[in-house]
Amino acid sequence: MTSLNKLQCLALNAITLMVASADEVNWINGPDSEAPRVELTRSFSIEDSVRRATIRIAAEYCDVVVRMNGRVLVGLDSFGPLHEIDVARFIRRNANQLSLSLRNRPGPSAVAFTLDIQHSDRLLRVVSDDEWQCGQQAAKEHGRVSALYWGPARGSRITGFEDYTQWKMAQPGAANSSDAPEITCPPEFEVDLVRKAGPDDGSWVSMAFDPQGRAIIAREDQGLLQVTLNPDGTAGSLTSVNADLKECRGLLFAHGYLYANANNSKGLYRLSDRQPDGSWKTVDLLREFPGGVGHGRNDLALGPDGLIYSIHGDAVKLPEADIRDRTSPLRDRTAGQGHLIRTDKDGSRFELVAAGLRNPYGIAFHRDGD
Repeated sequence: MTSLNKLQCLALNAITLMVASADEVNWINGPDSEAPRVELTRSFSIEDSVRRATIRIAAEYCDVVVRMNGRVLVGLDSFGPLHEIDVARFIRRNANQLSLSLRNRPGPSAVAFTLDIQHSDRLLRVVSDDEWQCGQQAAKEHGRVSALYWGPARGSRITGFEDYTQWKMAQPGAANSSDAPEITCPPEFEVDLVRKAGPDDGSWVSMAFDPQGRAIIAREDQGLLQVTLNPDGTAGSLTSVNADLKECRGLLFAHGYLYANANNSKGLYRLSDRQPDGSWKTVDLLREFPGGVGHGRNDLALGPDGLIYSIHGDAVKLPEADIRDRTSPLRDRTAGQGHLIRTDKDGSRFELVAAGLRNPYGIAFHRDGD
């Protein structure tokens, strides 16, 4: 922190509103984003009646209070979801004043903001950019917000802003809970609800499909479930096929086996000898991976080389024994590093492919095999 005093940001900047695209929304903060408190202000003028007006705002590494004409509209905590507010009734004719009061936390703190106003036959927009003022200085931009993430925040829409809080939407009685959440996906793709977890089904953390098209789902607490799909794509029966492995964040069918990255069991497992009920007779521990479980043992993927790739967060101890290190000999070697390893189908040899990460979760390969 470079200052222990609250920044006094009193001057306003009158602006001319214009139509803006989602790509023009920026992350902003004051000139000194490490200051404990920052006040960002902007003014605008509306000469005729307002039909609709909506604010959208997201905060990262800061708490923020939104005011219009001195009235508190909403307060947001750090890392919360994209928030949407109907503010038409608060807009005055002629001059209006917006303010964002930020309480910065350690980290890359910033806010993203839009105010869309429908009046007459025009849509006018205020966006977060360097036209905002902090005292006599301009706000500082910290990069644009992806248009993919900046959309209506209704129902249980899942966006990139909801890394820490989206699970709350599924709690019983949650204000925005829904059996048909909105999920952002690329054009020409659709997302359908196939099955919802029942009261005794637990929370689900990963999924893989076996060669017969059945879904194997890992419970967050312990065990694996099997969901049989009907010809029309709807869910059929649900049965337990393993009760022992804990929080399998990574599941992979390959080489005739099911591989499981069991985070709270702290190891990479291989399941074989499938039984008629879908369970496995044999569960082998290929390698133990000691350490914590927060940033833990995550995704599995089959590489184009036929090897099994496993990615870990920095709570997992970096393996040193019985592993071939393919990383740079010049890199800083500390125990707390997220890392990527690979092994053959039997777990007879392991290689360290990459390290120095924080909490990597997924693995993917492009068409050239990288």
